[in-house]
Amino acid sequence: MMVVGEPGIGKSRLIRQFHEQIADDQHIWLESAGDQFAQSTPFHAVTELLRQRISSSGSGNAGEPIEHLRSLLEAGGLKAKQALPLIAPLLNLPVPKNYPPVPAAPEEQRRQLLASLSRWAMGIAKAQPTIMVLEDLQWADASTEELAKLLIEEGTTAPLMLIYTARARFNSPWLAREHHTRLTLDRLSDHEAREIVESLTSEKGLPPETVATIVQRATGVPLFVEELTRDSLECGEYSTPREIPATLLIQRINPKKKCARQVRRRWPSY
Repeated sequence: MMVVGEPGIGKSRLIRQFHEQIADDQHIWLESAGDQFAQSTPFHAVTELLRQRISSSGSGNAGEPIEHLRSLLEAGGLKAKQALPLIAPLLNLPVPKNYPPVPAAPEEQRRQLLASLSRWAMGIAKAQPTIMVLEDLQWADASTEELAKLLIEEGTTAPLMLIYTARARFNSPWLAREHHTRLTLDRLSDHEAREIVESLTSEKGLPPETVATIVQRATGVPLFVEELTRDSLECGEYSTPREIPATLLIQRINPKKKCARQVRRRWPSY
């Protein structure tokens, strides 16, 4: 599934709610994200996935990180002797001396690494249903994007659900197939935005003109609707509609809004 939409539209919130709904169902949940400052780092987002899985599977167990990686690879059906020398460098882990060397040719090494990572994902999914989330695919490095494409092509062979998010202008490098779903999140209508404001102000309430201004300034972006409403309620910063900032950027960068920064820190991201 590909979830697309502009920043603040609710992509991450939607995934988080889905995660909460299936909390009682047995599954493996893996998530990572592309990073605009790490687009030149091969497999950056994949590395974060591996670290996350090693941390969760190795918690409470004694042993070196390399041993945790070995167990993780074997749990995915890989032969550690072949896969570990390829994957350990991604995690900055030293390869034990008793392991065979990796291929000298960089292209062959990369090909085997992609194949190993793909087989590992399929392997853990066959052992237990797995959901893999990769957000901000528009910022993913080329190697991570190639693995994402490979998993999509092979995803029907295992109970593996892939959820990718991206900005609306992102062009996926794979062809659409019957088992693919693309969900585009649009801006809220004025009525929907007003419902959010009213749900957040049910106890305290805001003047009708302030509500109308919040709806107008938020332009249908859920994150902005919440920010402006909560700041108006909790901080008392906007005594008149004219004081409500016209853009999310102005509200975020104003260093005088100490209360607003505190509110943002405890909100989940969109």
